[in-house]
Amino acid sequence: MYREDRRAAQSCCVPVYNASNHDYEAETVSDDYRDIIKRATLDEATFIQLTLKGKISADLPWRLVTVRPIMLKSGRHLQVSHFDAKQDITKNYAAGDAAARLDELLALPFHSLSLRSTVEDLNVQITKKGKAILHRSSPEHAQQPDLSHDTAKAQSIPADQPDPFLQQIGLMTSDGRIKAEMQDKFAQINEFIKLLEHTGALEDIERRPLRILDCGCGSAHLSFALYHYLNHLRGIAAALDGV
Repeated sequence: MYREDRRAAQSCCVPVYNASNHDYEAETVSDDYRDIIKRATLDEATFIQLTLKGKISADLPWRLVTVRPIMLKSGRHLQVSHFDAKQDITKNYAAGDAAARLDELLALPFHSLSLRSTVEDLNVQITKKGKAILHRSSPEHAQQPDLSHDTAKAQSIPADQPDPFLQQIGLMTSDGRIKAEMQDKFAQINEFIKLLEHTGALEDIERRPLRILDCGCGSAHLSFALYHYLNHLRGIAAALDGV
């Protein structure tokens, strides 16, 4: 952890990384979480993606915003994709413009912020009372940032790196490829999670863990994948019960 990050973490009551369990505890923090997210997003060596989610309102025109680094002929930029109820708008920002746009986005009333980097994952949940809860964890996937301009359509559960959970439930091969006979199921899983995210319900329910109830739904791939997505990719505590 960088020295300045350690000082920032201590100043806003965010715990420092514990090497004994390779994880961080969740803590209630002040508005300093915005500085932590901004600094991590502008770190060219480690930043992978930032996702901000909320409910469209008079103060928030977007339900979803994603930020990722790209490389253009003119140099490194941050690509910001804004999604409302009907369309998405994507713009590229360089250097100072990127920092200014981040300030604007972080000032908006999003309910959750998720940042992936090669050194750690950050998840921020804003409660109905306005408290920010920051959870730090070791990176789920420590791949280098993808700087390609045109990238494949984002998936809730990515298919471009080995995932032990997907391998355990029979969707992925040992070398990290979705099995040919499971491609349709994998697409169904991502569509299911996308529809759930679009409802905004994950940000509205404060009780943790979230309860997932599977009522005799065959192989339970959808339920297992949702459990994996919430706990391991979104940082939202969830429990799964089968009937």
